[in-house]
Amino acid sequence: MGEMTTYSAAQMQELHATLGMNDQQPKSKNRLPELKISSKRRDEAGNDIRDFEGHFWLKNYDQEVYSDKVKIRVLSQLYQWIDYDPEAQRPRNRTLMIPFLSHQAIDETGTVRCGKPLSKVMKDWSKEQKAKYSTITLFRQLRCLVSYTGKTAAGEEVTVENVPAIIMNKKTSYMNFEDEVIKKLNGRNYSDFWCDLSTNEHQNGDVTYYTWHYKPDLKNPVAMDDTTMDTLAHFASMVKAENEDVKAKYEAALSRKSMDDDILEALEDDLDADLAD
Repeated sequence: MGEMTTYSAAQMQELHATLGMNDQQPKSKNRLPELKISSKRRDEAGNDIRDFEGHFWLKNYDQEVYSDKVKIRVLSQLYQWIDYDPEAQRPRNRTLMIPFLSHQAIDETGTVRCGKPLSKVMKDWSKEQKAKYSTITLFRQLRCLVSYTGKTAAGEEVTVENVPAIIMNKKTSYMNFEDEVIKKLNGRNYSDFWCDLSTNEHQNGDVTYYTWHYKPDLKNPVAMDDTTMDTLAHFASMVKAENEDVKAKYEAALSRKSMDDDILEALEDDLDADLAD
């Protein structure tokens, strides 16, 4: 643990508001490693990793290290809609990262939620109607510290300690952190506790899939030391930068739409004048 650093109330409030830590509304790469559950037969180097199916690993980390048990300390919970292009294999639209779902999630194309209607609106829709929005997913993003000891594809034992990372929970795992952690806190902050992380295996016909299971260590709260606060500030800086980029693209998209509407209106006026003559 590092020495404690004193942060002003205003600094703490800004960090908490940016990262969604409030109860009330108010590294070399420019992205974090992502903690994922392995479902692949082979890694990018072609190594057989079938023995690690259902194990956790860090994507975009120095090494691919697999373990069925991981400890995490969640420092931020945010929500974001992403429209993913399966052919290009990249996002084609994304919203702001917001700390509360009641906040307006503007996106890069000048709409909200990447154009996806609210779930309550889509509730009674047909499969065909819902399929139009199948590429748009709501993610619960958890930015955290990750620690575990695991193995590489070659069998080498590696310890991962306090690595800043992101978890992108969606669909069948979307509610698990809320149900298994937040609802058990009784007003305390989730950032004050480490969680044991494991997976639950499910079978749907011939398909096997895994969901996330969180077990917070509520008996042993941990302090916000200097190292953790530095990580918190780093998370906040990354979130702020991405949100500013989304806002700029949102404003640009609205400006283009306004110009297009003005041109169309002018053309319609010219046509009306021609017809009048």
